[in-house]
This record gives sequence, C-alpha cells and structure tokens, in this order.
Amino acid sequence: MPQTFDNNQDTKLANPVPHAQLSRMIEQGRSFSGKERNCVYLNTGNDGLFTDVSFSSGLDFDDDGRSVASVDWDHDGDLDLFISNRNAPRLRFLKNNYKDPSQSLLINLKGNGDSCNTDAIGARVEIEVNGKKIIKSSRAGEGFLTQSSKFIHFGLQDAKGSINATVRWPNKNASIEIFRGLSTGNRYTLQQGTGETLLIQKRPPVPDFTHSKIKKTTKTRAARVPIVPLMSGTELKINGIEGEVLATGNGKPTLVFIWASWCGACIQKINEITKRSEDIRKAGLQIIALNVDQISQKSDKSKDSIKMLKDMNFPFANAIANEELLSSLQENHNIHVGLSKPLPIPAAFLMDSKGRTSVIYKGSHSIDTILKDIGHSELKRADRFVKSSALDGITIQHPNAIKTGDLQAASLQFRRAASEETKGNLKGAEDHYLWATELVPEYTVAQLRLAKLYIRTRQWKKSAERIELAMRYNTISNDEQFLLAKTYLQLGENNKAFNTLSVIHKKSPTFAPAIFELAAQYAKKGNNYESVNYYRKGLKVEPNNIKALNNLAWLLATSPDNNVKDASQALSIAKKIAIDTNHKNPDTLDTLAAAFAANGQFINAVQTLEKAIAILNSNGKKSLSENYKIRLNSYKSKISNQK
Repeated sequence: MPQTFDNNQDTKLANPVPHAQLSRMIEQGRSFSGKERNCVYLNTGNDGLFTDVSFSSGLDFDDDGRSVASVDWDHDGDLDLFISNRNAPRLRFLKNNYKDPSQSLLINLKGNGDSCNTDAIGARVEIEVNGKKIIKSSRAGEGFLTQSSKFIHFGLQDAKGSINATVRWPNKNASIEIFRGLSTGNRYTLQQGTGETLLIQKRPPVPDFTHSKIKKTTKTRAARVPIVPLMSGTELKINGIEGEVLATGNGKPTLVFIWASWCGACIQKINEITKRSEDIRKAGLQIIALNVDQISQKSDKSKDSIKMLKDMNFPFANAIANEELLSSLQENHNIHVGLSKPLPIPAAFLMDSKGRTSVIYKGSHSIDTILKDIGHSELKRADRFVKSSALDGITIQHPNAIKTGDLQAASLQFRRAASEETKGNLKGAEDHYLWATELVPEYTVAQLRLAKLYIRTRQWKKSAERIELAMRYNTISNDEQFLLAKTYLQLGENNKAFNTLSVIHKKSPTFAPAIFELAAQYAKKGNNYESVNYYRKGLKVEPNNIKALNNLAWLLATSPDNNVKDASQALSIAKKIAIDTNHKNPDTLDTLAAAFAANGQFINAVQTLEKAIAILNSNGKKSLSENYKIRLNSYKSKISNQK
C-alpha cells in the first residue's frame, strides 16, 4: 500500500472497515512484521523434524518480508530465491551458489489440455532413489502472494543409476503413467499420454546480476523525509518579528526551521546556520526561524528568544509560532507521513520556490544535506521516488506502478481538500479536489466530493459535469444519481432529470426519494393520475413521509380529474398529518383546509387556513401568505353562496 487513504472520507475501497483499522495501526507506529527477522527452517529428513538455520543461511534479514518464490534462475540445478518486502528493499534476489548440479533433477509436466489442464496443476510425481521414495506435487501457488517455478525440483544426494518417475495425472480417472530413463543434473518435460521422457537442452549462460553489498541503515532518532508526490497549495504566510509578512512560494526555496530556546540541538543548529550563512545565501535559500517557546512552555517568552537570536547574530528572518501556524505545519506533515505523530523539536520544512513541501526534517540534519536537497522538487516523480528510498535501487517502469503513483499523489490532494473544506476554505478545497481528479480522472470519490462542493456554492453546471464524470468511470450510488437528477432540475434540464429518476427507479424500485420526485415531476406536467400512483408507491416504502402524504392529500382534494379526486381520502390523510405536526405546520394546515373545502366543509376550511396564515405571519413570512389569502377568500365566498 503506497499511502493510507483518508479513513473517513475515502470510500473507494470495497471494504473500508479493515482498511481503516490498518490505517490507524500504521499511524500509531505499529509494525507489519512485529519487527522480527526472517526465519529459515531446514528439513532434517529425520521423522519430520526441522532445525532453525536462520542465522547460518544468511537469509535472516530484518526486512518486512511478505513473499518467497523459488526458481532455478540460472539453470545450474539449485533453487534461487526472490523475496518481496513491504519496506525497502522491495525485492531481493538471492542466488544459490551450490556447485554440484548433478545432485538435482527438474521436471516440467504438460497435461493434454483435454482430460487434464495443460499445466498439470494437481499432478503428483513419485521417484525412487536408493530405495527411498520421494513424492512432490505440481501446485499453482506457493504461499502468500507467491507463484514459484512450475518446474518440480528434486534435490538428490548420491543418486545412482537411471531414475523412473511415476506421474498420477489430475484427471477424472487419476490415470498413472511411468516415465523411464531420467538422470540427475538434467531437466525434463513429461507430456501426458506419450510415456516419453523429453530432455530439455541446457541454455547458454545468462548474464549474471551485479552482486550488491548488503547495507545496514544506521539507527538514529533523526529522520529525513523527501516528498514524492508534491502537493500545491501549501504556501505559508508568517508574521515576522518586525511585523513584516514572511511568505513561502515567492520564487525562492525556503527552510522553515522550528526551534525552542530550551533545545540544545536547536541552538547548535542556529549556530551552524549562522556560520554557513554565506553558503546558504549563495544557494538562494531563505530561512525562517520559527520559535515555539510560547506554545511549548505555555508562557510568553518570545522576547527572550528574539534577544537570543540577536545575541547570536542570526542573519535570517525569524518569527513566533502560534497554534494555527503550528497546526498547519503538523497537518502538512501528517498528510505526507503515514506515522502521524507530533513534530519533534527541532524540525524543519524545506519548501520549493512554488511553496510546495519538498523535504521534511525531524531532528538535526547538516546544512550540506539541506543544500543538496534544494533541487529535490525539480526532479521527475519517478526520480524523486528513487531518491527518497533508504536504499539504492531501481524502480519498475510499468503502467500499473505509474498508476499507483498517480493514485498516491491524488490521495494526498484529496486528503488536503477534505481538510480545507472542513475548515471552510472552499476555494482551497476546490483546487485540491481538481488536482486530485486531474491526476486520476476515475477517482470517483474526489469527483463526487467536488460535485457536492459545487452544490454548496450553487455552481449547478459544474456539479452535474463532475457527477457525470464519476458515472463514466464507476457505478455510483442511488443517492448520488438522485443528486444528479436534482442538479438537472436546478439547471432547468427537466427531461434529463426525469430520465435519470426513471433509471434509478427501474434499477431500485424501492428507492423512495426517486419515487417521490417522479411523483412531483408528473404533477408539474399536469399528469395527476401518474403523480398519485407514484406517491402511493413511495408511501408503501415510507408510509410516514409527511411531505409525500401532504402532496398526495392535496392532489386528492384539488385535482380537476374525477378519476383522481377523492375528497374523503384526502380529508382522512390531511387530518392525520395535521395531528402529526401538532397543527403548527402551515403547509399541512393549508392541505387540511383544501380537504375540508373538497368535502363542502367551508367553515372548517376558513378556520384552518386562518390559523395557517397566523403562523406564517408570526414567523415573519407574510409574503408567503398571499396565496393562502386568495384561497381563504375563495372559501369565504363559498360560505356566502351557501347562505
């Protein structure tokens, strides 16, 4: 996993719960391997006993090992190993230099492709050497995330004479076939149904791998974290001691150095920066010394820290950190570093000329290291990836690897966007969502979050475009398709909205929001008959939906279509929802008044509607009561006519 996605925001994974738990473990500093070295056990051939040969084998690396695949890579008769790791080095090749190829035999099985699979997976091979039977099988997997060579390898010591192989093929009849005349030191193909032993000619020697020396990383509490996926929008504006604004991303690389007056390593670093000021300026690096005494000691000793820098003739800008600025730097660290622990003192952020975080330093690092890192952000991402590794190596330039890198970078942009949106910085959130979707257009979660952000800012056209993009790459939920339909309605594209709602209803007949919205659209078209049908469908799913009940009662009370109108049922429904809303909802009271009127009870209709108008007026919504007054006068006139 290249980078843990945001646990709360990213639902791209099919099963987010285990992923969220794993992410929390990583961020807490838990080890995948339990920090144990690789183990190797040797089959002694004595009653199934094994002995631990981890140390003597040379395979007891302290890697976070995941998979081991065996193969006679160089065709010298012994098995070499490929080991993949979660951490660096991601892949190790371990060459077996056993010198006697005559003590092994390799067999490749070929099924007939009819009664048996062509790879003969599941076949058993039995050979007898010096009166001892050895049985091995052909398998499709060799442990976790591993497929070893399909050649069946027999290690044979002091084998004498010709060897016969008995093969039990994995077909319906479990047919048995004997192949004769095999000898050690060779490779053979055994083809089902032929009984012939086919010798595989030895290939010419292959170029050997360059042997590498095993490097051990020195243990230190300091950490240098070069950033691989650069993230825009991390520029800082810091208020300096003299009231000036110290800005990153102003065309110059900047080192934001976090220090405290009580930190010995910080004082040493400030002295080193002061002594090397000429080299630093030649490199074009600006430095902002950010003091945290006020935060770390919970008392304002900023004047003491300013005086300390003056006494030390510190030649660069300095500022006093506040909680907001320190939180921003901590968030910047947490987005890039899976282990989200509080920043230590000292710490530093190297930011490039565009204000993007390039390298994060925890603990003390030499000025020479920092000056060499200035050009890190100018490298291509693949090169930054290589330079960021703790060990030397090469990267796999494969489309899947490149795609994974894009997704990692997009995930960081997504996390930053979600954070900015939470803080109310909608423009910053929009920028980061856009960067994420430009890197990975099929990043559905980012497309949808951007669409919802546009809805917040009432940019309906942009919102619809983003949901449509999400649908182009992946299946989206009913709720998100319904959101698209509502967005179409805002744009006045009623046919698109109606078609989208129909698609949702056909796919999910019990999805109530689409049913009720279809009912509303039929009513707008004047098709009260279909509208009533859809309201009734929806109320079978959500029988207590007040709004739907209210709309149904209104149609039953006011429809000019005698096939739709049902005054008695309208009154029954209207009375129920008026009670459910404590006779305090003007809309349900308006419907109840209409139902009374439909049943000829105009006095009740007038009294009910007057109460609704009074509620609107008391809530400061007099303008909304104008339509109510028109109906009120109509009901009053009916009373006069009755007299």
